[in-house]
Amino acid sequence: MAANAKKGETISGLDKEKTLSEVREKTGSGKISFTGRKNVKTIEREFDEIFGLYAQICYTESNGKRYYTSGSEDSKTLTVLNREKEAAGCVKGAWE
Repeated sequence: MAANAKKGETISGLDKEKTLSEVREKTGSGKISFTGRKNVKTIEREFDEIFGLYAQICYTESNGKRYYTSGSEDSKTLTVLNREKEAAGCVKGAWE
């Protein structure tokens, strides 16, 4: 189970096989682009504004535990965050 920190709800039955387009509900106009210079808070805000989804960037630590971004990473760019997490042994896009 994953906690939805924004609404304080618990989400069960997460289907990891579904793509974003299969679960999203578009609430605004626009698009999301990912560049290394974009801040974490900007990406998370765009998901909320455009799709109505609460999103966090996730990495898998070397012990298999998932690490989700928190407010302390908001001002970091994706490039900086990737370098920090990869140096710490984390991998992105790894779901067990």
